[in-house]
Amino acid sequence: MKVTSRPFGILNLLIIIILASCSSEEFNPRSDNRLLLGTVCVLSLDRSEPVELFEKAFEIIAGEERLMSLQIEDSDLSEVNRAAGESYAKVSPDTMEVLQAAKAYASMSGGAFDPTIAPLVGLWGIVTGNAVSPPDPAEIEAVRKLTDYRKVLINEEDHSVFLTDKGMKVDLGGIAKGYVGDKVKEFLLSEGVERAIINLGGNIVVLGSKPGGVPWKIGIQNPFDNRGRHIGLVSVVDSTVVTSGIYERFFEYEGKRYHHILDPWTGYPVENELASVSVIAEKSMDADALSTSLFVLGIDEGMKLIEEIEGAEAIFVTKEKEVVLSSGAGNYFELKDSDFSIISWR
Repeated sequence: MKVTSRPFGILNLLIIIILASCSSEEFNPRSDNRLLLGTVCVLSLDRSEPVELFEKAFEIIAGEERLMSLQIEDSDLSEVNRAAGESYAKVSPDTMEVLQAAKAYASMSGGAFDPTIAPLVGLWGIVTGNAVSPPDPAEIEAVRKLTDYRKVLINEEDHSVFLTDKGMKVDLGGIAKGYVGDKVKEFLLSEGVERAIINLGGNIVVLGSKPGGVPWKIGIQNPFDNRGRHIGLVSVVDSTVVTSGIYERFFEYEGKRYHHILDPWTGYPVENELASVSVIAEKSMDADALSTSLFVLGIDEGMKLIEEIEGAEAIFVTKEKEVVLSSGAGNYFELKDSDFSIISWR
């Protein structure tokens, strides 16, 4: 979960905060940030809130990272992965909850979202920024066989997890940030905070609304522009917006771009019509897993999935600069860039 070839930079972060903010008479934000979860995490609260809340919130994020990061040797996931093919490994209640959710979304998406894709992710090296060329096809095929969420066995009674095949690994990078965002929101609510913006490297969670019940406005990144420009605005209250796209992490080799969203069935970066997918939902963990699932599935199958999920909407952006909205997404999204056009789902 390291900073990538095109990281979600400070400019992007500022644009989201500006779009989400109100006039100084209504919401006077104070922001702080930390480098956690392999990205820049930004928290914005009204200046009337106790400054101590920042440190407590970042402690929550750091604590969850210690449980679920693959880069920490004694994390829950590292212990599970080391025991693959040999024995069950104990995990914390939080890690158990996220693993169960990951398996549920893997099943729901027919395997498009798969937390056991970690060996493939490691082989490609795109997420860590180490990729310079595609792996050998034989290596990809060998490692791809280790990807199967159905081989993650969970013992709920004693909070333990077993990966049935040696060499298997789980990676919760496609869902954990969402879970952490929900945890921070839950903490702030318990402290009586009425409005806040939680930005975990582009996973946006907003608490409440602007004063007077006015929605926050969140910019949807233009996937073809690296200067943080947005193609439109999403107006949300007490919700989350999470985007997956080809612009986030990638490398180029012999004139071809290879992005970080891998197809569990082929072992290669997903190749379809999509440039990005943004999901709007109440829970950030749901939106996080769904954004990856929908991107891998593509528009047709992705639309079928999102239409079955109550309380979630999606904004699909194609490589042809077309925007396709789920049935309720038009209630939230407003297109602002004339280079793009909204089309109906075929």
